[in-house]
Amino acid sequence: MKKSILISLSLICSLGVFAQDYVFNQFHLSPLNISPALAGSNCGSQFLSNFRNQSFGTGVNVVSFRTFSASYDKPKLLANGDKIGFGGRLGYSDAGINNLRSTFLGFAFSYQKRISSEDAKGQYIVGGVDGGIGQIGLDFGSTGGTIRENDFLADLSLGLGYKRELDFRNNLLIGGAVSHLLEPEVVFETAGSIGDIERRYNFYAIGGFPISTLLDIRPRAIYTTSDSGVDLFIGTVGFRYAGVTHQFELSGGAQYVKDPFLNINQSSLILGLNYFYNNFGIMLSREFNVSDLNVAGNNIVEASIIYRPCNNSWVDKMFPLE
Repeated sequence: MKKSILISLSLICSLGVFAQDYVFNQFHLSPLNISPALAGSNCGSQFLSNFRNQSFGTGVNVVSFRTFSASYDKPKLLANGDKIGFGGRLGYSDAGINNLRSTFLGFAFSYQKRISSEDAKGQYIVGGVDGGIGQIGLDFGSTGGTIRENDFLADLSLGLGYKRELDFRNNLLIGGAVSHLLEPEVVFETAGSIGDIERRYNFYAIGGFPISTLLDIRPRAIYTTSDSGVDLFIGTVGFRYAGVTHQFELSGGAQYVKDPFLNINQSSLILGLNYFYNNFGIMLSREFNVSDLNVAGNNIVEASIIYRPCNNSWVDKMFPLE
């Protein structure tokens, strides 16, 4: 039992208290978990939900991580041409060993300052802030049975970015964010203080570029690092057919994870499929491990459900009724 507790604590420390970092390979479908500057960055309001199931570890120490996130955000156009964005996110994750789990509720606000006078293609400098509360829990074993303990935390994130609206359905988003500015301390009664949640830095580029009236190319990349040197890079490129009623996107990419604390280097290939019917969408993706750490990457799947009421608004603008 002591060994499993140590493993859990090692996972907590090495992953920057994995608790409040909800990272998905289809990260463009979970924007508020990347940067608060992405709040309200879409064509209108949107609701996104994400689920990820992942195996981590080798041999008898395989742990299953399950992560769920849901978010809502919306932009609002101001009279001077600027925009504001606001939204909220809810996250939950749990791991098999000692039921390591976390819950987080956050609220994001962004301000998009227009820096171009061109009517068709707006350019913006965007700043955002996210604040919220979370809970981290862990089960400890004792002679009397299982003791479940929780710690409650407050946290803060900031983001800065650049946005360009390329056409009615595509834009370019570039920026960065720093999470866990307060570096809250995690304390359990049984184990005492096990450390602070490390600051995490995200750098992202998300784009959609029209190839023809109905076809887009959609490159995306993110680089994530924390104080302990845990690095994560994800890059995907999708091709989307944007019909009037049906939209399909097929994407492929790669992921690389480096964790010097646990001496882990993992490489994966990513395949994803996204389908929209009017304003409703669903995404499925699968990661295939291509590194020596086979156990860690053999069970990584994600699913997302999307509701975006403005999804087909570009149709009316491109094909107005006579």
